[in-house]
Amino acid sequence: MLTGHGDDAYLYDQSIRINFSSNLTRWISNEPLIDYLRQHLSALASSYPEPTAARLEHSIAASLGLQDNNILVTSGATEAIYTIARAFANMQSVIHEPTFSEYRDATYNALEPVAQTSSSVKYSCEMFPQTRTSVPQDPRHCVLHWICSPNNPTGETYDVVALRKEITTGGLLYIIDQSYSAFTLKPTLTADDIQHYPNLIILQSMTKRYGIPGLRLGYVMAAPQIIERLREQRMPWAVNSLALAAGQWIIDNPDAIPFDLHACLAETQRLHRAIAAIDCFEPQPTDTHYFLVSLTRGTAAELKQWLVTQHGLLIRDATNFRGLEGEWIRVSTQLPDDNDILINALQQWSNS
Repeated sequence: MLTGHGDDAYLYDQSIRINFSSNLTRWISNEPLIDYLRQHLSALASSYPEPTAARLEHSIAASLGLQDNNILVTSGATEAIYTIARAFANMQSVIHEPTFSEYRDATYNALEPVAQTSSSVKYSCEMFPQTRTSVPQDPRHCVLHWICSPNNPTGETYDVVALRKEITTGGLLYIIDQSYSAFTLKPTLTADDIQHYPNLIILQSMTKRYGIPGLRLGYVMAAPQIIERLREQRMPWAVNSLALAAGQWIIDNPDAIPFDLHACLAETQRLHRAIAAIDCFEPQPTDTHYFLVSLTRGTAAELKQWLVTQHGLLIRDATNFRGLEGEWIRVSTQLPDDNDILINALQQWSNS
């Protein structure tokens, strides 16, 4: 889906004062990283980036206690999603909706034109039962399970004990997107799980935790035979020089960009309660810093446009998430003063 995501301020002529529409948060201040990158802008003109990001992969692997062949650095988690879909093209996918739309789109786009039918992808809220737990040599036998945890847009984090049990006894190949794992207190899968489950792929994003959405940087953790298969689908120079420099700086300076998760989540609950107290808004439970809100009056599109026009605030119209019925918005917690502005604006909408 090339359009229809959050963070679409480019669609509006007027400036946006506060952006609640993407799952980034102003609780993260990345000025040390930005200062470092300013000093390395010449890397964009001096030479091509590494074609395979091997040095950064080595650094990430070492920091996680993995081998180099357990890691694949990608241009954001989205590139990883499309690479996986191509590597296992024409296999049935199980996607737990509502969730990030790119799992569905990547799966569909990887199919041969004659196979692009709705029956190629199974959409379900239930696990698809299988029995094998190792990756077969013949990828035609694969069933792919796409799970986002914490989930986008619901904020739900899957129970990690149940998830490990399912990976052990259930479907053939599990892709667990943990791009938002740094934003929940609930336990999530770890790098150690890669060494125990050969049918597991974990996606991670550096974009969210370190506030660098424009650079596009993420990585895949998986068994060596999976990483090798994914590498066959890559184009050279997929990750740009500045993103590689940012990734290496992050690994070398793990504590340089602090994030008070407890305070952010406490503010999320304050924002959640305040919105719940306003007529015509019904916020949903969440395990992280963003959450869905159901509208009982008006449409999400009308509210979004009104907030932009009247207040310079941007929210996510979430009605295009497959599996949601009715009118929905998604908001991402920002700093307290920002959130107060949104609360007051929603009260005005409710009273109008």
